[in-house]
Amino acid sequence: MWIGSVRDNKNKPLDVQWTKTVKILGIYFAYEEKEVINLNYNDRIRSLECTLNLWKQRDLTAIGKILVIKTFGLSKLLYTSAMIGMPLSIQKKVNDIIYKFIWNGPDKIKRSVLCRELDEGGLKMVDLQAKIKTQSVMWLKRLIMPNKSGWKSILIFYLRNLGGTGILECNFDFRTLSGIIPPFYLNAFKLWSKFNSGEPKNAIEVCKQVIWNNKRTS
Repeated sequence: MWIGSVRDNKNKPLDVQWTKTVKILGIYFAYEEKEVINLNYNDRIRSLECTLNLWKQRDLTAIGKILVIKTFGLSKLLYTSAMIGMPLSIQKKVNDIIYKFIWNGPDKIKRSVLCRELDEGGLKMVDLQAKIKTQSVMWLKRLIMPNKSGWKSILIFYLRNLGGTGILECNFDFRTLSGIIPPFYLNAFKLWSKFNSGEPKNAIEVCKQVIWNNKRTS
């Protein structure tokens, strides 16, 4: 598979089979984002539907169905989303499938309520969108941890002109990273910026602000 600036190269040297897609640790990678999504999610969504259809034959309570969803339904999908993210269109499709399974039809209570703790009137259902956002931010948390890992070198290379991992200590505008880092990591930085962009409440907090990469400085 040709990558980088030679991705459109049609030569096939070395007398080996060349392909436009590769599969690494269960995840497909390809040139086009749409193809990546189709290859990684279509079969997994069908598998989710088949699994839940099998469990529909049992007379389960809502709590039992949620346990099935957590244990057998979402594991493969969440593994995939941790590696390549999950578009909102796929999130909506998955949510429609799992909530239809819980209620045997239309929703009977708000989904946000169902995701609450038991003592708050919920059933501890998985908040899919929140889970995926957490997965995304965790990549940046792993980035600043002291252990060495090959994947970190790639992201640090993209950040080399922005202070490296030090940018995570800044009140940066994620839009300045557009076109500099891959979309998968850009989304992680967007979420990190959102959670880390509170307004300073007093002079002491203002003084603690990092000047560099600060969206409030011009």
